[in-house]
Amino acid sequence: MNEAIPPQCPECGSTNLQLSRVAPTEHDHGDAWVTHATCGACEEYGEWFN
Repeated sequence: MNEAIPPQCPECGSTNLQLSRVAPTEHDHGDAWVTHATCGACEEYGEWFN
């Protein structure tokens, strides 16, 4: 998982990133809440953050 959420999509350059806080029971990335970032413009980008 990455630490810093980028200011724009690394795939298309859009600033339309959608951030979702995800509970530990809803993901398999450890026992803490995490953030899932996706691009609303190209839908190619999706990344998990602590």
